[in-house]
Amino acid sequence: LPALCNVVRRIALEAGEITLDYFEEGMMIAADTKGDGSPVTEADRRAEEYIIRELKDTIASIPVIGEETIAAGDVPDLSGEEYFWLVDPLDGTREFVAGSPDYTVNIALIKNHVPILGVIHAPARGEMFSAYGEGTAVRWLEETGSEKSIRTRIPPRGGLTVMASKTRSKEELDKFLEEHKVE
Repeated sequence: LPALCNVVRRIALEAGEITLDYFEEGMMIAADTKGDGSPVTEADRRAEEYIIRELKDTIASIPVIGEETIAAGDVPDLSGEEYFWLVDPLDGTREFVAGSPDYTVNIALIKNHVPILGVIHAPARGEMFSAYGEGTAVRWLEETGSEKSIRTRIPPRGGLTVMASKTRSKEELDKFLEEHKVE
């Protein structure tokens, strides 16, 4: 898994470069609308095509669930599969379209419905988070080329701390969080 995580980090970096080819901070970016009403851009599509091709070149036998290919109706059959890749090539498309750097490239390897490896890359921020098991989470900064181990804290008694997208309304967030204890 450590070697595979390094491969996935490289894939996420390259996919991030693809998104940056379409990104200009503070500028609106053209988008189409998917069937569910969410936006999709050429950057989403190109980054996903690249990620899927690279994952297939890495381990051809593992199916890939990609947000944009699923939205286009290409749904792989996962019955009997122990592993699959889960890909969101540009998470935060609303932010991306608005010219905000608050978007990420997300790639995870799932085994028996449990994530065992994950990479989250924020290309416009030059930051990446990755892990492949307990105690392996790191934050990498492009500016320094260095990485630092990270860990989570124990949830506070008062409830979880929540971070939310700037493009989601307070009403949407409140509705989602009604069933969760939040500090």
